[in-house]
Amino acid sequence: MALDAAILGISGADRLLDALRSRRLELHRDVPRHLSPAQCVLITDSLDAVESSRSAGLVCLAIAADADRFRAAGARAVYPAADELMHRLDDALRLASPGAARLTHAMIESLMRRALDVARAGMDAGEAPIGCVLARGDGSIVATGHNEQNRTQNKTAHAEIVAFANAAGKTRLDARDLIMISTLEPCVMCTGAAMEAAVDTILYALPAPADSGTRRVACPTSPESQMPRIIGGILARESRELFEEFLKRNPRPEQQQFAEQLLEMT
Repeated sequence: MALDAAILGISGADRLLDALRSRRLELHRDVPRHLSPAQCVLITDSLDAVESSRSAGLVCLAIAADADRFRAAGARAVYPAADELMHRLDDALRLASPGAARLTHAMIESLMRRALDVARAGMDAGEAPIGCVLARGDGSIVATGHNEQNRTQNKTAHAEIVAFANAAGKTRLDARDLIMISTLEPCVMCTGAAMEAAVDTILYALPAPADSGTRRVACPTSPESQMPRIIGGILARESRELFEEFLKRNPRPEQQQFAEQLLEMT
C-alpha cells in the first residue's frame, strides 16, 4: 500500500477509523500540505464529496447503497456499509492505490521533469511541445511519447496516444497501476484512453482551458475501466515556458493559433 492518509467524509464509523489507524494511515478532513493528493484516499458517504474529489485529485472509496450513482460520480469503489468496507479494507486500499511507489510532491515533480524533457525533444523535432511519460506503479518508466501530428499527418497522434502505442507489449493488459504524466492537460480523447486503459493516476502540468479534457469525460463504470485520480498544475510554469519558446520558432499557422490561445487562457 502506497497511501499515507485517509481523508474522511464520514462520521459514526469508529470501528472503521480504528482499522484505518491500525494500517498506520493519518486521518484528516482535508489533504495535509506535507502530502500530495496521490498519497491520500477519500472515504465518504456524500455524493457531493465524491464529485468534488475529481478536482481535488483524490481517489475515492464511497459508502452508499446506490453504487451505480456513486461510481458514475467518480468513486473507484462503492461499499454498502462502513462495516463492509472495514472487512474488505486491505483489498480496498490496494484498489485505491495499486502501485508500490509513494507519489510524494518530490516524486511527482521528478516524473514531470522527465515528461518536460520529452516535450522539448518533440519541439526540437518540429512538433508542439507536449510530452507524455507512462510509468508503472513503482515509478519505473514504461514508455514516452511526444506529439507527432506533423510527422505522421495524423491528428490523433497526441503525446499520450503515442506513449500508449510505444508501451504496447511492455505491461500487462490488466495492469491497474499505470501513471500517465503529461505536460499539458490531456484532451477528451487522451483522458478517455487513460480511463479505458485503467490508468491509476493522471498527472499534468499546464491546464488546457479551451478543451479541459479531464473534466469533460464521464467517469467510467465498466469493470475493465478505472476512474484515475487527476492532479494538475505540476510544474505548469515550465510547460508554459516551452510554449513561449515554441512561438519564437515560427510554427505552422494552426500550431501558432493553438499556442497563442493556450497562453492567453493560462
